[in-house]
Amino acid sequence: MNDDFTLEPELQDDPDDFADLGPDLPLLFEAAAVAGRYERGVLPGNDPIEILTGLYLGLTEAQLDAVEADQRLRDLIRRHWDAEGVDETLWQLADRDDRLGRRHAALLAGCGYHRLTADLDAEVEELLWLVLAGAPQAVATKGDEVADTTRWTFRSEPLRCLVAVTQHEGDYVVSFTPEQGVPGTGRVLARWSDGTVDAVDATFAEKQLVRVHFAASGRTLNAIAIALPGDDGA
Repeated sequence: MNDDFTLEPELQDDPDDFADLGPDLPLLFEAAAVAGRYERGVLPGNDPIEILTGLYLGLTEAQLDAVEADQRLRDLIRRHWDAEGVDETLWQLADRDDRLGRRHAALLAGCGYHRLTADLDAEVEELLWLVLAGAPQAVATKGDEVADTTRWTFRSEPLRCLVAVTQHEGDYVVSFTPEQGVPGTGRVLARWSDGTVDAVDATFAEKQLVRVHFAASGRTLNAIAIALPGDDGA
């Protein structure tokens, strides 16, 4: 074996090719340096290139934690989606009614990507929003999973129920406790500190406690609204 043998690349990258990457250039070079630690298509870690790879099939809980804690990663993801679009597989994951799905939906919304239908667009403008402001109440009510929690409470006349907003593990839970109750399928909307709006469909019953979960993804919930078919809001 020739000890002097060295493997030279056949093609050298022109530095000008990366000139338009601006401040992301060191970040991307650092990401590329770690990608070789894994088999092709298996990038479970929290480096930027691994995060971008996960956008095609979904991120892990640990990766979502890393994204929520690092504004640079969120900016990188947003620029990636602006350039490439959101993969349909990720939309399907974000539509799931579980914590992982809600966290992906919150990440999409935080980057300006949410599936706003025409009627939801109108609801955002027309609904009477219940604003979360002032000091929250520290109380416990029947049905709480924990005895001491932070909550905001409102009364919804159209639904004839009490509405409570609580924080649980950094996310928000909106609970509807019927007094008389109005059955039907409606929509609960959450308006966040970054101006985005999330929406979750909910089925209300006359005598049934209903809970709707929203993933915060680093955002603060500013207001909620409830829309029933044919109503302007509650």
